[in-house]
Amino acid sequence: MAKVLEMIKFCHQEKNLNGQKTKLKSLGLWISTGPELSVSLNYNEKLEKVKEILRCWKYRRLTLLGKITVIKSLVVSQLVYLLSPLRSNYRALNEINHLLYTFLWNGKGDKIKRKVMINDFGVVGLKMIDISSFNKSLKTKWIQKYLDNNNKGKWKIFFDITLKKYGCQNFFSYNLNVRDTLSTMTTSDAFLKELLGIWEEVNFEPEITSKDHLLDQQLWHNLLIKIANKTVFFF
Repeated sequence: MAKVLEMIKFCHQEKNLNGQKTKLKSLGLWISTGPELSVSLNYNEKLEKVKEILRCWKYRRLTLLGKITVIKSLVVSQLVYLLSPLRSNYRALNEINHLLYTFLWNGKGDKIKRKVMINDFGVVGLKMIDISSFNKSLKTKWIQKYLDNNNKGKWKIFFDITLKKYGCQNFFSYNLNVRDTLSTMTTSDAFLKELLGIWEEVNFEPEITSKDHLLDQQLWHNLLIKIANKTVFFF
């Protein structure tokens, strides 16, 4: 997966990909000099693949657990290699989610709330996949690997270059909300920016950013301390 990210980064930075070509397929993914084209090609191709799989199983007499097994083993497995190295295409993800629940209920509308369906068996759920949460979990894995000093992957250089003026790994120790995180980052790297937004969405703790605990907080990138409505940082 790291090799895929390195290849995508290289091609997006390359102005003239092999002279004539604007896209190529490598390691199972479409790679292009245009980030939007890369996302569109890969998600549209995978969307058709999902439709094909569900169409094959549509008329089989499966229980809810049987259908969920098909979804997890045959559909979700197709998405891992797509969601991890590419930034999200939320239109496609919403359509895939709609297809999954249409398959689950035979196109007759949800009979059980989705928040209940994704629960564990012990809390009256059926452990149905939640595409949004699944996507976020795959994205946060990149940050976890980046913060792991035992991971010597060369792909980390791309993150270091972008995050250098923000403190590199230290940036992830700050408790910024998603809005301030995205406004602080001036990078054009949409993938990394999405990773940061998801990371802060998952880890942001509003209770420790109150003014009552101001003296216990870091000065840099503090959402309570701003100049011109921007958090401050010295580097």
